[in-house]
Amino acid sequence: MAHWLLKSEPDDWSWAEQVAKGRDGAEWTGIRNFSAQNNLRAMKKGEQAFFYHTGKE
Repeated sequence: MAHWLLKSEPDDWSWAEQVAKGRDGAEWTGIRNFSAQNNLRAMKKGEQAFFYHTGKE
C-alpha cells in the first residue's frame, strides 16, 4: 500500500472544504505540474495520505 503526502494552498482549497467532502473526497482539478498529475492518478482508494496546507488559513 502506498502512502501519499498532499499539499494545498488554503486560498484554493480550504480545510473546511476538505472536511465538508468527508470520506468521499473530491476530484482535484487545476493541477498544472505533470508529476503531480501522474501521482494523483496513481492514487488508489483506501491508501493513506497526509494532507497539509501551506500559508495562512
